[in-house]
Amino acid sequence: MPIKQPSSNLISITDLFKNSWKFFKENYKKLILITLAALVPIIVLQAAAKALLSQGSLQIEENMGAIAATALILFLISIVIALLSIIQQIALIYFADQKNIARESSVKECYQTSKSYFLSYLWISAIILLIMLIGALGIMFTIGLSAIFKTVFASKYILLALISLSFIAAMLIFFYLLYLSVCFMFSYFILISENIKGWEALKKSKALVSERWWNTVVKLIILNLIILAISLISVLIKMIPQKTISGALGTLFTLIFSLAAIPFTAVYFYFIYKSLS
Repeated sequence: MPIKQPSSNLISITDLFKNSWKFFKENYKKLILITLAALVPIIVLQAAAKALLSQGSLQIEENMGAIAATALILFLISIVIALLSIIQQIALIYFADQKNIARESSVKECYQTSKSYFLSYLWISAIILLIMLIGALGIMFTIGLSAIFKTVFASKYILLALISLSFIAAMLIFFYLLYLSVCFMFSYFILISENIKGWEALKKSKALVSERWWNTVVKLIILNLIILAISLISVLIKMIPQKTISGALGTLFTLIFSLAAIPFTAVYFYFIYKSLS
């Protein structure tokens, strides 16, 4: 089935923030509850991982077997945190999509529905990861050619030309991977909103973004810069001399900010996707 080519227009950054903020204000209770449902166990797991790291550093010379077990547990905790984050993301996108068609959905429904998209979400992620790995291998190969050229060619002019070509090839691959990473970003929204899976979701996402890549990137950069600037407040708080107070305030600020930033980001991306569509 041919993919319909999108129009060149894309929502302005002003309207994007206005619409995202309006949606967030009108639905903040459910958005925060959806976020909390996964964030609480994530925080608990992160605290457990931190405790294990502290304990493991004390035992590093005493019991290498215990260190290996700790490393395995930390790896499993990381996997669980990643899976919880994925389920949370699916639930937030589903809620935004249902609300967009004037349908109410409960927190429970959002998480129950996320199960049906979970494997398809992982499959899309696996395809993207494979593409990125192939690209990374291509970069490593072109860099490796430079070392081979040094052993084969004696002429410094030929050597310089070949190494320059290898460097250019590596940079072209890198920038193409960057281009694809943005193009594929909305495949998850296509999966949940349109029930298009796997490679077809990736192809449609690329078709939507490709002709408006720079416009899309600018909107992503602006949001990330704002999030980064606000996140620095937590760092400044933790620089307060009273360690106990600064640590508690920093943790509290991070929690409150996460409860707003995580759902707002999902909504912001959703409105970009709808504009692209």
